[in-house]
Amino acid sequence: MLRILARFWAKRRYIFNTELDAATNDLNAGLSARRAEEKRQLVAQLNADAEAIYKNINEQEASDDYKSLTGQEKYEADQEKKAAQKIAESKRQTAAQEEEMVSGGEAAAKHFRQQTANGRATAEKLRSL
Repeated sequence: MLRILARFWAKRRYIFNTELDAATNDLNAGLSARRAEEKRQLVAQLNADAEAIYKNINEQEASDDYKSLTGQEKYEADQEKKAAQKIAESKRQTAAQEEEMVSGGEAAAKHFRQQTANGRATAEKLRSL
């Protein structure tokens, strides 16, 4: 009688732990997917900022005010242009790094979803024992 009760309890506890792990993996998958989406939005914003900076630089270079600059004024304007280009390139580099993190987050979400499916399949098999 004790052996039957112990087997029953062990089976239920094992199923519960398997389902608990599956639920945890499901939460981790959702979190990874959400963070990847947030990073994707950040990448889009950084790229948009960089494009806006380049557009502004091109507009300034095409303006009559820029063309009429001489000597020291032109030198200072070119220095500001170089600084703006560095900022834009920095934003592009950050966007590229964040894009790699998006890929990693999506891969993690996929992995956790597979773990969830495996855990739930195991729990179903355990129920039939």
